[in-house]
Amino acid sequence: MQTRWLSAGDVTCWVAEPVDTRAAVIVLPELFGISEHVMEVGRRLASHGYRAVVPDLFHRVPDATALPETDEGRTRGFEILADLSIRDVLGDVEAAIDIATDDATELAGLVGLSVGGYLGFRIVTEVAAPRAVLVYPGWLDTEANPLGDGVRALDRLPDVDGDLLVLVGDADRLVTESARNHVRAAFRGERHRLCVYRSVGHGYLAPHRTAYDPSAAETTWHELLAHLGGTRRRRDRGDSRP
Repeated sequence: MQTRWLSAGDVTCWVAEPVDTRAAVIVLPELFGISEHVMEVGRRLASHGYRAVVPDLFHRVPDATALPETDEGRTRGFEILADLSIRDVLGDVEAAIDIATDDATELAGLVGLSVGGYLGFRIVTEVAAPRAVLVYPGWLDTEANPLGDGVRALDRLPDVDGDLLVLVGDADRLVTESARNHVRAAFRGERHRLCVYRSVGHGYLAPHRTAYDPSAAETTWHELLAHLGGTRRRRDRGDSRP
């Protein structure tokens, strides 16, 4: 495996490249940008044969590629997002897809983490992606979203061509029970799936965080890889609870 930074126009992407690439995955990072945790997600995808490409969604702001995981970093992240439009994010993702795919490598799908999961949902209403995995995405059921454009993401569900997998803990302070119920209702009868982990909070996938849950994290990776590989498709229910 090799990792490198590549540019497409104004957009710079971090890329994890396996020795033998079978398909590509776009990874949309958390609020803190392309952090070591996000890179580790990319490296793990690459270890399973995927070319993982992470666009720097904050490239318009100097020195904002990776923000500190502090209150100040969180505030700065939301400030940057509020200055972006969905067209800005869409352009960045399309540039990442240009880097990720070629004649021999197709797009397997998209993985979004937290706010990247929210943005991933919005993106797959605009771009055809076979599958998307959204890990603890917030704001799906509200017009008060980080982009400030008044769009309720779940209202755009009919525009999603691919299969969605949403993974979240039932103790998530951001993706509340009400939000999960709205997602569950929207997914009912559709091809998409909601997976809820008991007694798990926001950020459980990251080993360096207090919310880290090894069991939920490993199950998430199992579900994520199966979904990207197209081996898990449930069309009869919108919810499962490991």
